[in-house]
Amino acid sequence: MNRDDIKDRICKAIGERKVVRFYYGSGERLIEPYICGISGTNKLVLIGFQVGERGSGLRRFGWHMFDLGSISYLGVTKKEFNISRISPRRPFNPLTSKMKEIFCSALQSEPQSVERLPEKRSHAAAK
Repeated sequence: MNRDDIKDRICKAIGERKVVRFYYGSGERLIEPYICGISGTNKLVLIGFQVGERGSGLRRFGWHMFDLGSISYLGVTKKEFNISRISPRRPFNPLTSKMKEIFCSALQSEPQSVERLPEKRSHAAAK
C-alpha cells in the first residue's frame, strides 16, 4: 500500500470518526486519527491520539505525529471515537503542530492550506 492509498484510507476514517490500526516502528498502534497533511518538514503525516499499542513493550498513549511513509498494514476498525479528546498531560492544539497543509481533519470539514490563511487587513485599507 503506497502513501497516497494510506492517506485516502486515513481521511476516510477521519470523516467517519473510526479508529485506525497499523504497524509503526516496533509495534502495532491503535490510533484515533485527527489530522492528515503535510508537516513543517514536508512529510506526509498523521496526527492522532494513541489509545493502544502492542509489541514494543512501551505504552505511549497520547498525541503523536506519524510519518505515513513508515506506516504499514493500515486497517480501519469499526470502533468510533469522540473528537473532544483532551489529554491533561499533553493537551492538543492543532495550531502548534506547524502543518503546512491539511488534507483532512476531524476538527474541520474542508481541506485547507495552513500557510495561506487570509492576511489581516488594516483599518485604513478597509476604507
